[in-house]
Amino acid sequence: MAHTDLLKPPEVIETRQLVLRRPRLSDADDMFDSYVADPEVTRYVTWRPYKDRREVAPFLRSRLARWGSGEEFSWAITRPQEYRAIGMIGCRVREHAADIGYVMSRNCWNRGYTTEAANTIVNWASNLEFVYRVWAVCDVENKASARVLEKIGMQERAFLGDISFIRICRPSRETALCIQRFVESSSKRGPVSESQRRNRASVNP
Repeated sequence: MAHTDLLKPPEVIETRQLVLRRPRLSDADDMFDSYVADPEVTRYVTWRPYKDRREVAPFLRSRLARWGSGEEFSWAITRPQEYRAIGMIGCRVREHAADIGYVMSRNCWNRGYTTEAANTIVNWASNLEFVYRVWAVCDVENKASARVLEKIGMQERAFLGDISFIRICRPSRETALCIQRFVESSSKRGPVSESQRRNRASVNP
């Protein structure tokens, strides 16, 4: 049985300041008004700022489809008093590893929300018995995101245009082999051009 068949991610997670929940199509307008059209928010992600709010619904449909297939799980980041989407965090589980990505409305920066959401999802992934490591990639210039990843216990592992961070869940021979393959694959990447670095995924919804 594939590991994805064993995954039953919680559709709603309550934290001290936030409610993380499965996205809805009705989140489209809030996302457009909050962050997906903001060039400053999308500076370090692979997608460009949305120009039309009608573009958001197809994206949300893809998130829901990927949740259903087990390919990737995304949670809308909300505050209990509002329950509207102020950001999004996603997690992909592949064999013995999981990776995360996130995005947050600029109006909600510097409040600890991103760290709280990221720590919550990393802890969920770390508690999966078959996951040995959780990792994320951060643009070399995205100092704020790097701080978030360090705060939740990740350590820098590679530096080639991006900064790769990893957190070990279960020390073992399998973990060591995973890390070795991860570092080797990172070291084999060629030089990263300015345009490639700008377009590479660092934090995705």
